Amino acid sequence: MLAMILMSVAGIFFALGWWLHGLDVVGRPILEVESGQGFTVLIEPGPAEGTAIYGPTGRQVPFLSNSDMNMLDPTGRYLFTSHETRSEAGVTRIDLEADEVVILLHSTQFVRLDGLLWTPWDTLLVAEERQGGQLFEILNPLAPPERIEYALRPAFGQRRHEGLAIDWRGFFYGVDEDPKGSIYRFRPRSPLSPDSLASGDLDVLVLLEDSEELEEHRVQAVWRPAGSGQGTSFDRPEDIEIVGSVLYVAITGEHRVISIDLADPEITTVGKYLSGRDEYAEGLDWPDNLASDLQGNLYIAEDMGKEGLLAGRRNQVWYAVTGADPLARAQSVSLFATVKSARDEPSGLLVDPSGDRLFINLIGSNDSIFIVPLR
Repeated sequence: MLAMILMSVAGIFFALGWWLHGLDVVGRPILEVESGQGFTVLIEPGPAEGTAIYGPTGRQVPFLSNSDMNMLDPTGRYLFTSHETRSEAGVTRIDLEADEVVILLHSTQFVRLDGLLWTPWDTLLVAEERQGGQLFEILNPLAPPERIEYALRPAFGQRRHEGLAIDWRGFFYGVDEDPKGSIYRFRPRSPLSPDSLASGDLDVLVLLEDSEELEEHRVQAVWRPAGSGQGTSFDRPEDIEIVGSVLYVAITGEHRVISIDLADPEITTVGKYLSGRDEYAEGLDWPDNLASDLQGNLYIAEDMGKEGLLAGRRNQVWYAVTGADPLARAQSVSLFATVKSARDEPSGLLVDPSGDRLFINLIGSNDSIFIVPLR
């Protein structure tokens, strides 16, 4: 039987009968939460491939590996998880009230499924993180698995998709997760409708100064047609998050999170929200995954990759407090949680609609999903 693991800030562990193979230290949890609030285990590795142990009931359920992104429906009842496997990728759905776990999609047609987004018309978008990756729209995500229908949405572009977002106008945003990747915007011809992704215009962000200038001051930028070949290149733009009229983008290879003003659809301002190069964010490195709370502050998960492993680093989750100006540098940055195993990467950060819980996935030797209470 799984149990909640609590840990004080001083580092005292209260192990209540939970154990996993592959831990750094046997008997210790694989996640340390700085606040001491601990966490519960929603999903942990199962005894066989394609299975997991569902924490609330302790029973074996069908599940896929490499749990990457999470998304909730507006009620907060259904949790969707994408699985970034190199072949036969898929999406699972967990009914958090009925304790039911089902596999919605699982096919050789899907490769490295990553970004997830719930739309205002109650469909679910899921995108592939691979060269020439596609965007799919699950048209009835709450239906039984045998009745699930989906459509390919090529107008959004083919690239290494990662984070997905939609603003109040119905404009979609995404990235190309590449060492020379860009940031994209899609303007539907029929915004905020079920036909939104059928057709529209794809734009790319163009900075009017060198991106290194962001270390010193804000930079003006414009959106131009994606086919123009003028998009500014960033080193691995990955997850994105919209808070109000600001788009935050984790630029993993540049060790920073940038902020983009979306208020003006033509000319925009880009700022530096935080950077691992700065003293106030010391220790934060390789920002990858983002989630916002109800106050507009950001949780930021790291992906150290091979460089971090070679340096003996552990991936961490950070908490950044946003000031009165959301484009400006974060008011403060503090450590929120540490992953104990060097082989595991935190991902899938997601705050539920009530603001009471944070979901965190681990990808790697301990493929799991945790829920951290926030209040």
